[in-house]
Amino acid sequence: MSFDIQVSIFDKSTKTSAIRKSDINFDKLLYRSLTNKGAYNQTQQFINTPVIATTKLDGTQVRFIVNKNTISQIRTHNGYLIGSDKKYTINNKLPLKFIYQEGNLGKFLNDNFDKYIMLFHKLNSLYVKISYITIFMEFIIPTSPCGIIYDDKYIHKGYVFEIILNTGQSIRIDKKTKIFLDSIGILSVPIKFEGKFNKEFIDNVCDKLINTKKNICEGYIMYLPEFNKGFKIKYGLYHESSFCHKINKQMHTDNIYGKMISSVITMLNKTHVPKQNCNANKTRVSKQKCVFNEQIVLNLIYKELGHDKWIEQFNKLDKKEYKMFFDKFKDVILKKIMDLNPNSIDKKTTKLINRIMDQNIYKIFNTIK
Repeated sequence: MSFDIQVSIFDKSTKTSAIRKSDINFDKLLYRSLTNKGAYNQTQQFINTPVIATTKLDGTQVRFIVNKNTISQIRTHNGYLIGSDKKYTINNKLPLKFIYQEGNLGKFLNDNFDKYIMLFHKLNSLYVKISYITIFMEFIIPTSPCGIIYDDKYIHKGYVFEIILNTGQSIRIDKKTKIFLDSIGILSVPIKFEGKFNKEFIDNVCDKLINTKKNICEGYIMYLPEFNKGFKIKYGLYHESSFCHKINKQMHTDNIYGKMISSVITMLNKTHVPKQNCNANKTRVSKQKCVFNEQIVLNLIYKELGHDKWIEQFNKLDKKEYKMFFDKFKDVILKKIMDLNPNSIDKKTTKLINRIMDQNIYKIFNTIK
């Protein structure tokens, strides 16, 4: 049985109201702290507390519910069901070809079915009141939306980055959790750094990114276990947050966050196009030449929808405003493609990309709004 998830698979009636909010960009945290006294005082508590940096993998985010004998509610980043609303059991597993964004999600979940059930039971022995858990993972698909080049051993595999108990408690990846998951045989996002949250730690993370070749790593998630807070810091090529552009010279003089933001901006500038400053633009480094196809374009569209308020804006529009809105959205996607692969863009490719978007954008917005 083949089950290929494409644009029309998302039924807006299947969306759940329980959406996991993404970790905020680190430059946004710094900007808020430097422009708001209340935020500054609050985030000062973070200084010199334990911090863990895990690799930010670039695949497609998937979540699902596990209880004592079933896996169900397999959903996207935005909370839409992938496939049918069905409970899968050890005797009635997922279809052999449960394909989502070119990745065989069904095979991976089937191969690891017993491990996820075991995970629930082990957690249930520690947290006796739970009745189910929700697992969040990054599923690595053959074509990374950002063009990250992953070794074949990572493709078609899911890496857990958070588990939420039905009581509301969150379990993120730290050394103890990773050892626990490893003992069951469950993959989780790699831990790259551990230390204290201070300038030296930020310098270390930024230096690592500066010395990383493009197309290898999107960035890191810095997690503060004492506060259950996470912040993402990206390689300049993939950085999309606008807050670093708002940093002024006066902010660099702050004794705590000024030195951190200086390290971050230095890293962003060194991993952007040479002679371009982070504070002035968001131009990206060109990548290896790439042949575009429909799936690559769709991956970029879904990634953009997962990290912006496009759906919310669309829902407020009158029909007469649709064309202008879609043209704006198409311009954003085309710019992302051109920024990532400028050497691949010619008139023929641009025409192909526009045709793919014209055929799909309206359907996408109307099926997932």
